[in-house]
Amino acid sequence: MMPLMSLIPPAFFAFSSASFWIAIHLPYRGRLYVSPLLFGSAILSLHTSPYLTWLTGMNVLWALFTCIWIQHAAAVIYFNQLRVPRTSSSWLATYKIWNNPQRRMSPGLPPQNKRAITFPGRASFTFYRITRIILCWALQFIIIRPLILLHFNYTAQDFAPSRKVFFRQLLPLPNNHPPITFREVEIRLFLSIYWIWIAYIMLNLCNTLLSILFTVIIRLDDSNEWQPLFGSPLEAYSISRFWTKFWHRLTVSSCASSGTQVTSRLIGRHLDAKARKSSWPSGRSCSPDCAM
Repeated sequence: MMPLMSLIPPAFFAFSSASFWIAIHLPYRGRLYVSPLLFGSAILSLHTSPYLTWLTGMNVLWALFTCIWIQHAAAVIYFNQLRVPRTSSSWLATYKIWNNPQRRMSPGLPPQNKRAITFPGRASFTFYRITRIILCWALQFIIIRPLILLHFNYTAQDFAPSRKVFFRQLLPLPNNHPPITFREVEIRLFLSIYWIWIAYIMLNLCNTLLSILFTVIIRLDDSNEWQPLFGSPLEAYSISRFWTKFWHRLTVSSCASSGTQVTSRLIGRHLDAKARKSSWPSGRSCSPDCAM
């Protein structure tokens, strides 16, 4: 029964994607009618993500993936109001918008005009991506994880309910919690940094598998359309540069679109046309007048 349950989140996402493909070809008012199906099925996919228990951490990754999808779909369909370019292959251009939260892909060329990817190019792309992932995960399982377990030697007491409270224990208030120990502080400080590494290797793994699928196997994309998610760690020497130069930018375009709408409509600031213009290279905006 559990394997069948694990199909529920992808099924809801597939339904949400189908609704997206329908909505993007409709005028603005038609898109509003489709929105309950698009976002309702996406929310159900997010809600059922705990069913994905066949791989450790898969439910968390799926929840993150679904949240990114909801932001991306809302930005494309309602905030930027993009439409599929008429000069391109309709299905390919729709795919390029659907599978492009970072807005890095070209709008899509007809298959007969698309530059062919040679076998050496596909082989080198696959080899480089897989080698990099293998090295990262080998570092995790052979060096980092054993050293962590050796140093901390975790026990159940380290994660007991009484250890969930931390900052309140620092206040001069009466409480029944055990005193804060150096070990507790050490574990908290380490885990506050360790999540960065775990997110780095897991998101890179997903990005690598998807890039090989769409570039090498299905061959819908070019290799230069699948850039690495993360920048160089050497450039993350400050908090601001960590977020702008190193960390992934999966939601930057979508959040910028929603932020522009909130700023211009609720706060009342008048942004210039360039700020409102979609960052999609050849997409054409659909104003609410299209519904008339």
